[in-house]
Amino acid sequence: MKNREIILWTVIIALVGAIILYFAINGNSSQNIPKITNKNKATIPTILSYTLADVSKHNNETSCWTIIDGKIYDITSYIYSHPAGVNKIMQGCGIDSTRMYGRVGAHDVARLANTFVGNLK
Repeated sequence: MKNREIILWTVIIALVGAIILYFAINGNSSQNIPKITNKNKATIPTILSYTLADVSKHNNETSCWTIIDGKIYDITSYIYSHPAGVNKIMQGCGIDSTRMYGRVGAHDVARLANTFVGNLK
């Protein structure tokens, strides 16, 4: 055998050995992959719905929900960082603030995506 063939076979044997060792340590990967069947389907998260009365209970500095275009957001985390101040953002807590929110050009509802709570009933 030539030196190149010896090196090639050494690399191949090392790779096969590494693969065998990996599966020996981690188990057969096909056992770890969930199979999607009628009994084991991924569930889609349920989007909750709330009434205006439900939202109106969240009207303070420790729990501030607001409604914008029929969607409910928990904006509590924005209260103390709002550029216009605490009093301004508190005006939208517990109510439908669609009109108020829309009047300010700097507002972008996409920024609230991670605070989405549910839909208005």
